[in-house]
Amino acid sequence: MDRSRRLSVLLAAALVGLVLAVYAQTYRHGFVEYDDLGYVRDNSVVRRGLTLYGVRWALTTGQLGNWIPLTWLSYMLDVRLFGISAGALHLVNVGLHLANTLLLFAVLLRMTGATWPSFAVAALFGIHPLHVESVAWIAERKDVLSTFFWFLCLWAYTRYAETGTARWYAALLGWFAVKRGLAPLVDLGREIELASGVTADDRIVTAPPDGLADGDQVRVIAGPKAGKPATASEKQDVKG
Repeated sequence: MDRSRRLSVLLAAALVGLVLAVYAQTYRHGFVEYDDLGYVRDNSVVRRGLTLYGVRWALTTGQLGNWIPLTWLSYMLDVRLFGISAGALHLVNVGLHLANTLLLFAVLLRMTGATWPSFAVAALFGIHPLHVESVAWIAERKDVLSTFFWFLCLWAYTRYAETGTARWYAALLGWFAVKRGLAPLVDLGREIELASGVTADDRIVTAPPDGLADGDQVRVIAGPKAGKPATASEKQDVKG
């Protein structure tokens, strides 16, 4: 194992310790009277565990105002494995959040090759107070699950951008489809943009920023080519 890979493994282990230091305590927490009861404790279908009837119910119900079949199925699997245990369900949330933190680190490292900045962003994501509700509240399982599959989408897209192979594009569309069965928590427009392979950096618009004449086409957002005039071929694509 080379030095950079060894450093990445050590930093990943540090992220594990950091997240567990903050959230492992939720094992001692109980159900929250708001929503946890309807999602798990007092839900007669979920209390049966993972059953064929439960699968059909999860795919068709709009209970509590959401269509979230995979979230329901995850609760049922938890009950099948651990019973009606608030502590166990909390730890599953923690495990998913930990996986999300490590996935984010891996995605950023793959995208940028910048080890320490990637670690810093992942660490901030892992312990940021804004995530407490999603991690420490059983009813917010849909949030951490949705994020998990969203990061898998990012990983698949990164690999597709590197290789151009159909299998990574298929993986991207597959994870995207799974994610849509969890909760619409990520902006749908951005999701469509990712799934289509057309990113904001590829869009050309007509705009007159400083130093450019009216009518010049420029790229829209950040990136190595941000704000630069479009090439002749790109202008032709826009006209077409």
